[in-house]
Amino acid sequence: MLAEFFVDRPIFATVISVVIVLAGGVAVLAGVAFFGISVDAMGAIGVLASIALGAIACAAAAMAASILAGEALARAIRSASSIAM
Repeated sequence: MLAEFFVDRPIFATVISVVIVLAGGVAVLAGVAFFGISVDAMGAIGVLASIALGAIACAAAAMAASILAGEALARAIRSASSIAM
């Protein structure tokens, strides 16, 4: 449902993605300028964040698959029970 919103509005999706990229660039510059974080350290932070987000996405996909499988099984049971009656 949310994906369809952005598929139907490609210019809006492009603008949002450019804003996100620019915000990331500003965050990098702010980290270097204000906090003295080296670019090397930011790379390590980025890798850790990517691993964490990937694990969350995989868990969400596994949960969605199990829910869909459960619904399919329930549908099959209901249809089989209606045939048996």
